[in-house]
Amino acid sequence: MGVVPAPESLPLAVAAIRSSISAGVVVEDRDGNVAIANAAAQRLLGPYVATSPGWRAAPGWELTDADGGALTHEALAPSLARARKVAVREQLIGVRAPSGAQAWLTLDAEPVLNEHGQLEGVVITITDRTGVMQIVRELSANHAELRHVVDAGHDGYFIRDFTTGATVHSARMNALVGLPAVDTEVGLDDWRQRIHPDDSDRLARAYQAVTSGALERFDLTYRVRCEDGAWRWVRSRGKVVARRADDTPLRLIGTVTDVQEFKDLETSLASSERRLREASTAGAVGLWELDLATQRSWRTERHAEIFGVPDGPWSLAAFREAVVPEDRELADRAIEVGRRAGDMHLEVRIRRGDGRLRWIEAAATLVFDDQGGARLIGNVRDITERKWVEMDLERSMRAKAARVAELEELLKVTPLTDLLTTCMHCKCVRDDAGAWQHLDAFLASRTGMRFSHGVCPTCFDLHYPGE
Repeated sequence: MGVVPAPESLPLAVAAIRSSISAGVVVEDRDGNVAIANAAAQRLLGPYVATSPGWRAAPGWELTDADGGALTHEALAPSLARARKVAVREQLIGVRAPSGAQAWLTLDAEPVLNEHGQLEGVVITITDRTGVMQIVRELSANHAELRHVVDAGHDGYFIRDFTTGATVHSARMNALVGLPAVDTEVGLDDWRQRIHPDDSDRLARAYQAVTSGALERFDLTYRVRCEDGAWRWVRSRGKVVARRADDTPLRLIGTVTDVQEFKDLETSLASSERRLREASTAGAVGLWELDLATQRSWRTERHAEIFGVPDGPWSLAAFREAVVPEDRELADRAIEVGRRAGDMHLEVRIRRGDGRLRWIEAAATLVFDDQGGARLIGNVRDITERKWVEMDLERSMRAKAARVAELEELLKVTPLTDLLTTCMHCKCVRDDAGAWQHLDAFLASRTGMRFSHGVCPTCFDLHYPGE
């Protein structure tokens, strides 16, 4: 856009302003029309400079105050200076282009009055503050975030000023290592001397990466020496929040959290897990856990021994593949019940990695975490020997049942009358029809029993004396 020529009646020395001036300069006449606008002004506020009278709304562009509220034409510095006939200094405005790009500018509006105190025009100086505002907002956001973390978690914090070389430690940070609970200004090496020798190199590398810009932030857990000589685990997080134009750091802030209790808990859990593995191995129980979302698994050595495969990833698909085809339908039903009801129990046959056939008993429980994730946690036991005993017992019981049935069949009798009539001499029996039969014939007809004949000792002596 070309420079608008100044009216001849405009008694302003600024009519000769060169376009090379870095700040934006706009000169308005008494009616608010743009008389002069240098190149910088056109770059910063082209759509508004182009309007007549100036500062009216341009399609798709937005003007806001420092808090993001919409600015009207009457609330802008040029309008205020025109209405009040006094200078308006350092008005910060936001300019949002149709593309969404945001710029921040400051406006200085100086009214030009003639000898009678009448307004002849307004001179507006425009300064680009976009870079400054970005730093201010970033610092404000980081400060608010740091304060929120400190207030919520009772963490200590530190601020490193690279210009002065000083580092501020908060009262809480000092209290963590047994120092008086007051804010102090110390040198960088004061804290470094407390870091455990095994952790110092790791922390130094992370610090260097963050200050050089290779890493956005650091988050490390390490040990520090307390005033009483004890080592305490802490977690430190930090980032550079301000840099110079050449990208060298100006300020770094961070937090320090006491995590000794968590480390003690980790040690206790590791010990408990070790004892659990030993107990499960001794008790012939294999333990396993499966994350249903990620399919990541964990299992004990005993679990791998039972299935006869190397220790490594495990899944429901791998389990189903190990089950013999005749039992897979049973396994599928049990798994589906486990997904729905939360508990699973089954006894199936598997084919080990070495080809041997084994019986196993498996059980699992569905567990949900705070984030809604689901895991199956279970155990497995080799019950082959027990199954062999059960099958032997079942075969024995079936054989005994068959023998009992056979004996019962042999012992079946045809019901007899309550009173039998026998001959007192020959012992024949009279049946229901009145016919007389020998006793052996009578019983044979009624019970199916067969008879053979012999001689008892008494009769032998009686009938065959001397034989």
